Amino acid sequence: MSGLLAAGFKALELVGDVISPTKKAEAKAKLMEMEQNGELREHELDVQDRKSARDLATARGTEIQAILSFLIVIGFFGTLGWAISGRIPASVDNMYVGALLGTLGTMTVQVINFWFGSSKGSAMKNELLTKASQ
Repeated sequence: MSGLLAAGFKALELVGDVISPTKKAEAKAKLMEMEQNGELREHELDVQDRKSARDLATARGTEIQAILSFLIVIGFFGTLGWAISGRIPASVDNMYVGALLGTLGTMTVQVINFWFGSSKGSAMKNELLTKASQ
């Protein structure tokens, strides 16, 4: 049994009172199916990849990431303010401003996901898996 499968079963034990026995059985069956299909191995590799990134950040610090994050977010909102203000010179094509806003907007979302996680549900899942692996 893989570590992720064992952690999944332990997480199901922790939330056993919250979900119905039927849903719990369905979740166990789905975990077993994923294990047989090799899908859990892919998820384990993702977890190991994130862990190595966290270890690197702990060892080296995150000053560069913080500075780049700050510049990206400020760049996005600065460009957005510039576009809304109507002070774009006539010589600048609006298509370029839109492309710049789209790129900076996407980068801003990635910055938020980097620092805060992609969703509340993902954070709850990570917390359950951490408890289950202890």
